[in-house]
Amino acid sequence: MMHIALLLTAAWSAPLPEDCAPGAGVVLQAPSVVLRCADGAEACAGELVVTVRNCEASAQSIAALDLVQASGASVRLEFSPAVALPAGTRRALRWGLGRDGAVTLTLTLGDGRRVSGPEVAVSNPALDELRRSCFRCRGVLGRFGMAGVLACDCPAADRGKRCFDGGECEGACLVETYEVVTPAAPRRCRGGVCSARLATGRPVGRCSERTLVFGCKPYLDGAHPDDPPVTLPAHVAHSCRD
Repeated sequence: MMHIALLLTAAWSAPLPEDCAPGAGVVLQAPSVVLRCADGAEACAGELVVTVRNCEASAQSIAALDLVQASGASVRLEFSPAVALPAGTRRALRWGLGRDGAVTLTLTLGDGRRVSGPEVAVSNPALDELRRSCFRCRGVLGRFGMAGVLACDCPAADRGKRCFDGGECEGACLVETYEVVTPAAPRRCRGGVCSARLATGRPVGRCSERTLVFGCKPYLDGAHPDDPPVTLPAHVAHSCRD
């Protein structure tokens, strides 16, 4: 339960609002909310503005406002002391939202009466587009890595393709083997002098099965065709990604 001392704008004193139907009582109105995101589909926020109109001939007061989201999450805003709502006036109550989905409103008046408000649509265009793109690629939408980044993990179209650098893959290039550049030469001795040559090669990988790859793996990054080959057998280095 959340106790709010004051969460409203000033009341407007005026004749009964034009949209007050006879016998309307206390009326709640709220427009739909569009969330805006600061980072892709993350850090999203919007403001819910609830207008409370007193269409009655007598003064009322606002004791509490309940907000229930489609996910089941709920917030109860309690006003202490109760907010005065003279006859023929209206007040705007404001609350910040961060998740999409419909919100239902219920107002509790000072005399204990409960007034149901409209179901308010809360949309998130950035998240909706991410959901659509994830559906198109038959991916998995979720939070990935230790940081819990919201993203879509799609099956990689080039999965299994031979690669020599991570930039060649939709996901990651993972070292699978080493391709021999110069074969080994056996030990030969002549005139008391012996020589041998170790094989050299370059790492070759396969593109990952999915576009998002985390954890400690043999990533092949930053390779260049002009890089000198390494002596074989070579150790496959692992690096970690979050």
